[in-house]
Amino acid sequence: MPSRREQISMTAGEVRTFLEARQRIIVVTNGANGLVESGTGYRELKSVIAYTNAEIIDDPALVPDLMRLVRAEDTMVAGLGKAMGEQMRASIRKRVVVRFSPFRIVSWDHAKLGESY
Repeated sequence: MPSRREQISMTAGEVRTFLEARQRIIVVTNGANGLVESGTGYRELKSVIAYTNAEIIDDPALVPDLMRLVRAEDTMVAGLGKAMGEQMRASIRKRVVVRFSPFRIVSWDHAKLGESY
């Protein structure tokens, strides 16, 4: 019989769907760890902890293309073409992209327990 932990763990596909459905993901650290969660009550709680390595990319030649991959629908990102104005270039010089490479994912979805918790 599976443990409670096994019952509430999300599959890789469920984790991906959960993260892609978030309009905003807040990156925090708990030591070297981070967390994304949703739900207002215990029975609704869904959470993903991603243990990752992080790379800070601050090269102004790379940042616009990487930002486009992350938030292509954003008005600001839509203007990040070769013909961008000086104001946009100045803004890009102040931005970085953080690339996360996960090496371990821990997740739970208490809704999977139904009313049995």
